[in-house]
Amino acid sequence: MASMSTDGGVEKNCKKVRAQRPNNSKELLYIKPDRGIQDKLLITPKHSSKDGASLKTEKITRSNVLDRLQNFLPQMAQANEKLKTEMKKAPAGQFNIENIDDSSERIIEMDVALVELSDSECDDTEDSSSEDESSELDSEEEGNLRIPGNQKKKAKIEVMDNVNG
Repeated sequence: MASMSTDGGVEKNCKKVRAQRPNNSKELLYIKPDRGIQDKLLITPKHSSKDGASLKTEKITRSNVLDRLQNFLPQMAQANEKLKTEMKKAPAGQFNIENIDDSSERIIEMDVALVELSDSECDDTEDSSSEDESSELDSEEEGNLRIPGNQKKKAKIEVMDNVNG
């Protein structure tokens, strides 16, 4: 008989829970006024801080990089202004980096090449027939391909004496 009373109690509890659950989504969106929406939106509610501790903000120390950057930017602006005034006064081709005179003291020459790697495909959704054709073309072109840097060329470094005059 005790088992019957517990089963009846379980059924009553289930009915209470079912009655409390919302039937549609609009009921889920409704906020009951007795809950206190302002208290629920607080990260740390006032009543929960029993020991008096609360969130504290601290001032962040100034970064050394930021200081150096703020010192560098005015210098860069001054250098740009100086360059602009010199460009207005100087002849037209003096500041063109592609015009190299023999009188220039320091010149750094670099050969830069762009090489497309074989695994970089532009279109992955090609037809199988076009893939077969492209693989045949790739194998033929690989023999004709020259990659810069494979030309067993000695590096040429010239040390020039500083000649004034």
